[in-house]
Parts: sequence; structure tokens; C-alpha cells
Amino acid sequence: MTEAMIPQFVHPDDLPEFLAELAEFQTRVAPLDVEVRVRHAIGHYVWIHMRAVADFDA
Repeated sequence: MTEAMIPQFVHPDDLPEFLAELAEFQTRVAPLDVEVRVRHAIGHYVWIHMRAVADFDA
């Protein structure tokens, strides 16, 4: 799954917050930390807490 694919699974009501957090994550040295609803494989939505930390090699 690529970064570009993730937003298609996020609930429409949560998408603006998710995209704002993702954009901020890409431009700062701080973790992504957001709770959103994502579409489960069988069609319903589930809440997830997503946390990501960038690790840069020298």
C-alpha cells in the first residue's frame, strides 16, 4: 500500500484532518499522531490510532 492509496480508505469526515496531519508530518521532525476511521476490507468503518515516526539515515 502506498501513501497515495491511504486517503481513499479514510472516512470522508476525517479526511481533512488526516491530510492536514500528513502534510505537517512531511514538513516537520515530529511524529504523525492521528485518530481516524478507515474502511475495513468488508466495508464498514473502524477507528484506528495512527502513529508514525520518520527515521532518517545520514
